[in-house]
Amino acid sequence: MEIRKRGTQIRTKRAKRDKAIVRAYHKYKFYYRPTWDVERQARGEVEDDEYVAPAIDLSIPERAELAKILCFQLQNLSEEEIFELRIQAVELTQALCGRREMARSRRIRARTQAEVVIKQESPGPDDFPLLLQNTQCPDCIGDERFPLEERVLRYCRPNVRNDHCVY
Repeated sequence: MEIRKRGTQIRTKRAKRDKAIVRAYHKYKFYYRPTWDVERQARGEVEDDEYVAPAIDLSIPERAELAKILCFQLQNLSEEEIFELRIQAVELTQALCGRREMARSRRIRARTQAEVVIKQESPGPDDFPLLLQNTQCPDCIGDERFPLEERVLRYCRPNVRNDHCVY
């Protein structure tokens, strides 16, 4: 019993020490960081941390085009060109609303490959359910654009099912 008390005391003191160190470092950094930047600029030094624009690599073409329009805006555009970009952004947003992005497609493929081996050994009844469980999405079941595996997918909880589609 004495060993457990001592162990608890040691862990508590270490946690307090770690928090104090982090707090002191944050206080030091946020107090002196603005002056470091001003002093470096006054000396004429070049900043090491130059901004690098992130690469936009999206699988949905509408989302990629919309990101290009919203992220990379040119400075010398006329009113008509800005208006055309706004129209194009609205059209892309509307097209994107009709698309879905399934979050777990990799898991589905891996799981279906394992199921195929089992099904070859013993053929069973049809996989398409007649009654839905509360963890299956009724929108996905009826959407014929998806393969059967994605249509009959069961989520772990109904809340996860409600949040699975990106509209």
